[in-house]
This record gives sequence, structure tokens and C-alpha cells, in this order.
Amino acid sequence: MKDNLKSEAARSEAKVRDKAAEGTEDDYVPVFQPIMPDEWTTADEKLNEAIERMVDQTIGDLPIYKSQSKSSGNDSAKTKKDSDASKSGQSKMSGPKLFAIIFLAVLVTLVGAYAWEAYKYTEIFIDGTFINGVDVGGMTVDEVESQIASGVETYKLDVNFKNGDRETLVGKDFGFAYVPSDHVKKILEDQNILLWINGKFGQTVRYTVDEATTYDKEKLAALLEALPELQPENEDKPKDAYLKLKSDNTFTIVPETEGFVVLPDKLLEAVCAAVENGEKKLDLTLATDVYEHAAVTKDDEELNLQMNDLNAFLDTTITYDLPGGLQQILDRNTTAKWIAQSDDGFYYINTDFLKEDVAAYIANLAEAVDYEKDTREFKSTKRGTVELKCDKYGTTVDQEKETEALMTNLINHMTEEREPAYTRNDPVPPADFEGTYVEVDYDNQHVYFYKEGELIVDSACVTGRKSSGTTTPKGIFSIYSKQKNR
Repeated sequence: MKDNLKSEAARSEAKVRDKAAEGTEDDYVPVFQPIMPDEWTTADEKLNEAIERMVDQTIGDLPIYKSQSKSSGNDSAKTKKDSDASKSGQSKMSGPKLFAIIFLAVLVTLVGAYAWEAYKYTEIFIDGTFINGVDVGGMTVDEVESQIASGVETYKLDVNFKNGDRETLVGKDFGFAYVPSDHVKKILEDQNILLWINGKFGQTVRYTVDEATTYDKEKLAALLEALPELQPENEDKPKDAYLKLKSDNTFTIVPETEGFVVLPDKLLEAVCAAVENGEKKLDLTLATDVYEHAAVTKDDEELNLQMNDLNAFLDTTITYDLPGGLQQILDRNTTAKWIAQSDDGFYYINTDFLKEDVAAYIANLAEAVDYEKDTREFKSTKRGTVELKCDKYGTTVDQEKETEALMTNLINHMTEEREPAYTRNDPVPPADFEGTYVEVDYDNQHVYFYKEGELIVDSACVTGRKSSGTTTPKGIFSIYSKQKNR
């Protein structure tokens, strides 16, 4: 550096001598006077000297302003120097112009440095670039291809089943391999290298390279079919929700059980999707389409309608009012037995079977209720209580009609209290004889006349003879007419 400065000093002295030839020695002041390193005292002076030298060598001479302590001349010499510089037509540079030049120089330097940094990214990826989930910032195309390929070679997929089992599928077992393509190179070519600084501040850009891998789907399917979870002996068939008749003779729904049966086609579909997306884990614990499901669930609309209909049937109650103030109640304790059940446990109302059960029930009701008599008890005056012939009376259930009526009640869930349908409904004998009547006693040949329960006439009599064909008939008879005084 000292040698360079000495050379610069020699050139300046030669320039001074040339100018001296044009005038006297006192007529000039050197336009450049190098300052040797031993005269430098501060870093600022070094910087000023370097700037002055750069400007002087590019755009012309500059006046050198030195401190009073450094100057070798007097004030008159300095004034003469300024005058000579003015006469020579040399221009002076102002402070703002110098600042502008320096600013432009710095700006050009920064732009050049930024562009030089950007140029690097024609060969490597900008920081924050992800391809197929891998951070490839600062990597070349070959390095990215190698990175992807190495990941593919060790690819494994863990599959979790809902029964708690876990199986690991190894990529090489089903031909999983990386397929190089121009996609990675195209991403590099398309990246805007002037935006390289965005990656330095944490901005990320993600790409997915399609068809970057390949695999043998048939090998994968065979691999899945051999899994223990797909073997029949390890399956647990799902069970449909169903109706259950409880001890209180009401129906409830027993929920379905899902069991564990894997659908091979759906499993292959799910695994293929995971492999193609480069996933490392496949959780099938909550998957709804990979397993066989119960056909009927507890929320099944038809099943709930069936339960409601059967419970409404069981809720139907018929109260029969019978002779003598008695009642017979038909309720769920009996009707529950009339609900049909198929071999697979399905409950339903079979109208043909129901009609047979209803007819049998009405027959039993009629057997308990039906009666018919043509005699009645009579409390005689001398012979105690005797049986006398009378018009027929009693009750007879109309079984056919009542069967139809009860069927209507049950099918339409109509609860009511009523009498059964009758063909005869005379439950009591003809009117009692506690009022006004005549009693004829055959055995004692005597006649009694009661009026409003009080004996009025008590007299012997003669009844007709059977042998003569004039037998007085036995029974209860009404007086249609009478004659007095005969």
C-alpha cells in the first residue's frame, strides 16, 4: 500500500512541475498532495482520503482542505491557490452532489449483492420450499430427488383397526418405489428467485409432486387379504337391533352390536389412498365405511314404529260388565300372548292368529257367562221353597259378533268398558211374587190369595184330575181376565 501511495505522489509531483513551467514557482498550488500513512491519525481521515482519491480519479480534481496544523503555507499562499484554481477553470463539487454519488454507489453495491444472492437460486430451492411435505430449501433438484427416493425406500404404513390390532405394511412388500419426473425440476425453474428473501423471513411454499411414486396394487391387495383381521375365524358378526318383551309385558329396543368384520374392498381403497398420499399412519378405529355394519340400528324408523305399535296394542284394555255386577278385564297380561314371533325373533301382529285367539277368549267368556233357565224358585205357603216352571230367561253371548267387536278394539287400540254382545240378555227370572198373586197347592188341595204380600183368602180347593183330562197345569201363569161372583 505504501508503494502505491509513493507512486501516486510521484505522479502528482510531475503534474506540478508541468504546471510550473507555465508560470513562476509561486503561481501554483498542487491539486493533490498525498498524505503518507505516518501522517494519518484517525479512521475518519483515512476514509476522507480514500473518497477524495476515488472522486479525483473519476470526475476531476478536488480542492484539498487541510487543517491549519497540517498546512505548510501561509494565508496568502492559500488565497493565491484558490485564485489560481479559479483561473484554471477547474470545477468544485458541492456536498449534496458528493452524497448522491456515494448513495448511488452504495445502492448499486447492494443491488448487485442481492442479485448475486438471487442467482444462487437458479440451482437450489428457496428456503421455506416444501415438496411432498419435505423441506427442500437450499437443495438442488438431484438432492430433492434423492431425498424423496430415500424416503420411499424405507416407507412403512401403520394401520390401526378398531379392535385394537395394528398391522405394519412395508412398502417394498408391495412394490412401492419412487418414479423420477420433471416435476421437481419444473418447480425449481418456476420459482421467482428475486423472492429468495421471503424464505429467510419464514415464509413457506408447499408443493405436491403427483405420481412421484408407484406400487403394485395387486400385491397390496394380496397382502391385505392375508392379514389376520380379515380371516373368518377372527370375525365377529354385527347383530341387528331388535325388540324384547320385558317382564312387565312391554316392548323395548335392544341396541345393535357392531362386531368386527372388515370389508376387503373398502380396506384396499383406504390403504391405497393413504399410500398415494404418502401417509405413515392409517387410523381405522373410527372409520365407518371399512367395516360391516348392523342392518338395523336402534334408531331404525321401522323398528321404532313396530315397537310403538306393539306397545299400543298391549296398552289396549277391555273391561267387560257381566251379569250380577261382575267384571272381566282383558289386558296386556293376556294380549301379550297373542303377539306372533317369527323364528328369527321378530315380533308382529298376525291377524289370522289373533282372530283365533280372540275367538277362543270369547268362547271362554261365554262359557262363564251364558245360562238359560225355564224354572224359578218359589216360596210356598205350606211346602217351603219349590221349583216352578216359567218362561225362559238368562244370558247368551253372541260369540261371532263379540269376536269381531274385540278384534276392532285391539287392532285400532280402542280401550273401553262395555257389555259383551248377547243373543239373549234376560239375566233375571220373571217378576217376583211378593206382590199380588194366587197360590194353588196341589198336594194339599188348598188355595191362597195374597194381596201386596198379605194373605187375604185361605180356602180348600179341588184341582182337575189327570185321568179325566182336566188336569190343572203346573207353572206360573198370568191372569188375563176375571169374573166376579161365580
